[in-house]
Amino acid sequence: MSKPKLIASELEAACRALVRVESSSLGLEVQIPVIYSTGDFATVVVAKSNESIVAHDAGFAAMTLATHGVKMSNRMRARIVALSKHYGCEFLDDRMSKVATHETLPLAVAVVANASRTIADQLLQTQNQPVFSFRQEVIERVKEFVGSKRVRENETVVGRSGTQYNIGAVILDRQQSAPIAYVEAVRDMDGVNKRFREFYDISLVPEMSERDRIVLYDDEAELRQGDLIILQDVSNVVRFSDAEARLRPLAVAEKD
Repeated sequence: MSKPKLIASELEAACRALVRVESSSLGLEVQIPVIYSTGDFATVVVAKSNESIVAHDAGFAAMTLATHGVKMSNRMRARIVALSKHYGCEFLDDRMSKVATHETLPLAVAVVANASRTIADQLLQTQNQPVFSFRQEVIERVKEFVGSKRVRENETVVGRSGTQYNIGAVILDRQQSAPIAYVEAVRDMDGVNKRFREFYDISLVPEMSERDRIVLYDDEAELRQGDLIILQDVSNVVRFSDAEARLRPLAVAEKD
């Protein structure tokens, strides 16, 4: 059996594809492949501030702590402030930031992303959940009930806004020629927000609007009923423990 050939240009292109930039009310939002302990990519906002350019994390990392019930004590805040100085950043009002010029902006974005990750890493002191564990568990469950040959992992899909999303599991029809369903995992409030935005954007694309959009959420997650109701507007929300009942019918589904 021949070994797979590694092609530098293809690997570089794949890594570059992990970086995305889009406009928002905050400024330019840059998704960069620096990963929080929750499995989410860090997002850095670039905006003008008076005559300066500021790269900041919009408080996303601090919100991640709050979402998981971690209160930022004075001791933790002091530790984060010290870490921010190590990166040449400032941690103020729960926001990690760094002033940059046009020339230093790309590096500043990368530095802020890494500094922001150190905030989210405080979760590691209270949780032992491995990165990507629940998301990967959902993907494996989809493969179990539908068949691995009919599942594409981390498939890139473009919403009406032009934003690219990496769908956790895309289920193909029995001919393996066309998608019939998109499946994503949710285990916290941050995941609710991301999945709502993702599935709403995708639902506005005519050729994709009729495909099933399924959210499998962690039964043990502390999600509010209202959060699940919001997700229900753009997807079929299913408890992870009920995955088989929802996915088995897709195993015999024909192409639309």
